[in-house]
Amino acid sequence: MSARQTLTQRGVAFLAAGAVLLAAGVLLGQRDLTRLGVLVLGLLLACHALARWRPIAVSVERAVSPSRISVDERARVRVSTRNEADVRTPLLLAEERLDPGLGDRPRFTIPPTGAGTVSEVEYTIRPHLRGVHRLGPLDVWSRDPFGLTSARRPTTGTDAVLVIPRIHDLTTGRALGRGVGSEGSVPHQVALHGEDDQSIRDYREGDDLRRIHWPATARQGTLMVRQEDRPARRRAVVLLDSRSGQHVGRGATSSFEWFVTMAASIASHFLDLGYAVHLLTSDPTADTGVRSDGDLDTMLDTLATMRPGPDDGFRSVLRSAHLATGTGGLLVALVSALDEDGARALAALRQPGSTAVAFVHGASAEATRATLASSGWLASSVAGSEPPARAWAVVTGASYVGSGR
Repeated sequence: MSARQTLTQRGVAFLAAGAVLLAAGVLLGQRDLTRLGVLVLGLLLACHALARWRPIAVSVERAVSPSRISVDERARVRVSTRNEADVRTPLLLAEERLDPGLGDRPRFTIPPTGAGTVSEVEYTIRPHLRGVHRLGPLDVWSRDPFGLTSARRPTTGTDAVLVIPRIHDLTTGRALGRGVGSEGSVPHQVALHGEDDQSIRDYREGDDLRRIHWPATARQGTLMVRQEDRPARRRAVVLLDSRSGQHVGRGATSSFEWFVTMAASIASHFLDLGYAVHLLTSDPTADTGVRSDGDLDTMLDTLATMRPGPDDGFRSVLRSAHLATGTGGLLVALVSALDEDGARALAALRQPGSTAVAFVHGASAEATRATLASSGWLASSVAGSEPPARAWAVVTGASYVGSGR
């Protein structure tokens, strides 16, 4: 550890004074000045050794409230430090290491504490980027009684906080309809992953044989019967294009981050309206290459940790989307510009009489938008910088309120 890292400002002043006194005493032949210089430098060396000799052992625990936050939302972090040494600690200076997306590193003091005593301090974080962000480790500095030197005592242990995308409030245009109805209703025997298949159950003695569901029986290998259908929910399917080669920008201002924020806002919006929402994203680790999420918490967890993927990943999403959209319902696609075949494949997902909305980004966005619009889509080219609520209002004909949460 260099002198600049171990000496305080007062220590640097003592070092300079001792060196000047020693040099002056030698050059001028003044023994008293020489002795004084040696005394000052000797005191500095003694303090340096004293700051490192004192045993200091501190353990750290953290609690984040709330434990799950969105971008630009504030959270409180409570840091509890426990003196694990057998002697009382001196006044300690502490600095918490944070990922850059959480803001500046907080600095605070830890008062002198006895053996086994716990001290607590709180600080605030306000993340600017989604993802899993690290908290810690905590760096601790101790000083000698004269405040001339400091010794860094790093601690072990880190924690993490999950930052989900910010959800913007969207309004519904007249073209999209509201509530629960027949459009987009899906029989439960073909329910997607994440929806309860409650219209088919195991055969029970006394059941009417006319209610046997033969396709399900063949699939399960045991007799299955139909139940009385419960009212089906309207379905909204959201497709997110994560091809890394098609997005521009970095960090919070990139087009990919805009897509992620928009997907979270759309999913939350339609869940609030009573829709059964499915988010389809590329996932190279899945057998099908596609991930399907059906509840908001899971969607937000997926979007919080999502990264741009391979350029061929969206093909798997388009193939899987046929099952989700085959019986109609609302379809929303967040895509970068596609080639002619890709644009036609996406356009074909819209079923007659159903509503499909697309936000298209990229240099060739207009060509993709035109292909989708000719197939009955509500399609709009976006730059990835406009407020999500405004972009939604433009394509759906809704009123723009300009609010977010």
